[in-house]
Amino acid sequence: MIPRGRLKYLRSLRLRKNREREGLFVAEGLNVIEDAVRSGHAKELLLVEEAEGLPRVKELVARGIPAHRLEPKDVGQLAETRTPSGVFALVKDPCRPLAGARLPAQALVLVAAGVRDPGNLGTLIRTAAALGAAAVLVTAGTVEPLNGKVVRATAGALFRIPVLLGETAGLREAGFTLYVADAGGEPVSSWRARPARLALAVGNEPRGIDAGVRALAAGAVGIPLEAGVESLNVAVAAGILLHAIRALPVVPA
Repeated sequence: MIPRGRLKYLRSLRLRKNREREGLFVAEGLNVIEDAVRSGHAKELLLVEEAEGLPRVKELVARGIPAHRLEPKDVGQLAETRTPSGVFALVKDPCRPLAGARLPAQALVLVAAGVRDPGNLGTLIRTAAALGAAAVLVTAGTVEPLNGKVVRATAGALFRIPVLLGETAGLREAGFTLYVADAGGEPVSSWRARPARLALAVGNEPRGIDAGVRALAAGAVGIPLEAGVESLNVAVAAGILLHAIRALPVVPA
């Protein structure tokens, strides 16, 4: 049984300021929690009795993660979904500052520059992980990566790809060539090769990329669209561009 004081503490982590202070958050849902456990970020499990007998939950407990019983009446204290599974975990924040991060000599980084929608950011992280990006950089003005909707939308990818916090100028200093995604940009199909260290920045759908980020970019890349279609969802566009860029040979050093 979880003491009331402990439950109050866990509930307090629904606030961003508390998550940032503690370096912890409460994750909800088996897919996310399984990846948190595999990556070593899960500190404890919080389970309703009915969930304890699930094979997937038993596997998590068998890994040695402390598990605590959660009363059904207390699920609403932690849940952010309409139909909670009754499986939660206290998890360490996997995000790290860009400063000091070690990225490969050959790396493709996706930059979320001013992405405000939680579902879009979560999908961007999931897409970047699926398409072989070395990291995702989350800049100021973008929704917090530990927002519950973001975490769920990553489907566990938050723990499978480095999520870095910082600004695009830091990537330039680390030797990355920056391109911004723009509807009027040059098609990737016209490229013959790509830089060894390449960063692709995507932005807020209504406003696009901030002028300050554009000023740092070597150019813009886009996706040719049929007449009458102005733009794509930011996560869809990022997936298409990452897939196309990934297929290109790297410019020899």
